[in-house]
Amino acid sequence: MENMNKYFKQASENAGNRELPPALALIREKALQKLSTIEIPNRKVETWKYTNLSSDLGHDFQFQGTSNIPKQISKKEGFYNLIFIDGIFSRNHSDVFPFIIEELESFSNDKLSELVTNKTELSEDFSETINRSFLGTGYVLSFKPDEKCEKPLYIQRIYTQKDRFYNETYFYNLPAFSHIEILEEITSVQKSFINISNHSHTGKNAFLSKNTVQNTDLESLVLYQDNGQILKDARYLGTVFTLGAKKSRTFLNIELLGENSQADLHGLYALNNEQHHDTYSKIHHKTAHTDSRQVYKGIINDNARGVFTGKVRIDQDAQLVNAEQLNKNLLLSKKAHANSRPQLEIYADDVKCSHGSTTGQLSDDELFYFLARGIKKEKARQMLAKAFAHDVILKIPNQEIQKSIQALVEAKNIEV
Repeated sequence: MENMNKYFKQASENAGNRELPPALALIREKALQKLSTIEIPNRKVETWKYTNLSSDLGHDFQFQGTSNIPKQISKKEGFYNLIFIDGIFSRNHSDVFPFIIEELESFSNDKLSELVTNKTELSEDFSETINRSFLGTGYVLSFKPDEKCEKPLYIQRIYTQKDRFYNETYFYNLPAFSHIEILEEITSVQKSFINISNHSHTGKNAFLSKNTVQNTDLESLVLYQDNGQILKDARYLGTVFTLGAKKSRTFLNIELLGENSQADLHGLYALNNEQHHDTYSKIHHKTAHTDSRQVYKGIINDNARGVFTGKVRIDQDAQLVNAEQLNKNLLLSKKAHANSRPQLEIYADDVKCSHGSTTGQLSDDELFYFLARGIKKEKARQMLAKAFAHDVILKIPNQEIQKSIQALVEAKNIEV
């Protein structure tokens, strides 16, 4: 409780200094009330069973502070480059683009009321409660109906300050028949606490491909949330690649709200040393004729730990649903740990569902195959580990995004 009292004080001071539109102010007020009584998650909290944040949140992270502009910011050709420095959008460093970006604070209250939905399940998550308590910094990205961006978006989130607490909220509003592809990279140069909450609304017949690489400083704490609503005949593809941070958690909450809507959620966590990553994925089928697929893989070395919880809920009226879920972990050392909990909660009787989980080490037969061809054991182990990860990258339809993520994963230099 002591640690959260500190954050409650900072959140209260921020609320007093920051006026929000009524739709957001109400959300912040409710979250603040909860933050005043909330406890840091422990093993008794089912959704945080294997992840303890007590020592991390005990660090003296400060919410406010100055920013440093990096001397060099690299851009990707063939993308619309959007640069965020310490949570602030930098138009001077970004490209000209054909859609609209507005600050959360300046977005009209009527439009916010359309985007912000009353999801009680979101407020129950610890990371969402913190995010909403500090609500203020953030942006709304709005696209046009029938719009297909000529190029994918490359969103760089660069964090420059030591011991800072960054709290940001983003809305992605895709109207009917729009088609958007995004590559998002999160980097930091010093120890920091980053808490990002995304909310996407994928309209009728729309397509959103959102691919995130978390590649922060190896002392940082990162909490990352993706909340999505998918309407009739729409498709949402989300991939998350976790390479950085000392401790991190990805919370995914996707609702299939219209017939023939589809969600594909995939991820890879490649962990070394003392890294700890936790993925909690929740897909809620609320209507009939909906599909979801999940493939999450972990490559875990040294004393690192990977945690995966995948929950699929199918409501009583959601007949003729197809849901698939798979989690596979590759342990590269005897001290590496993996916890996997696939879960199905089914209230309909005409569905097709499957889930599976495997955890193991590299195959001796596969290693022998390489050794017999003159490839050294260390090189063979590294090649097999990267091949294990490659099929997650292949889930991404855009070739340019595939290549960019492939390069970032290879730069991780998975030690074996």
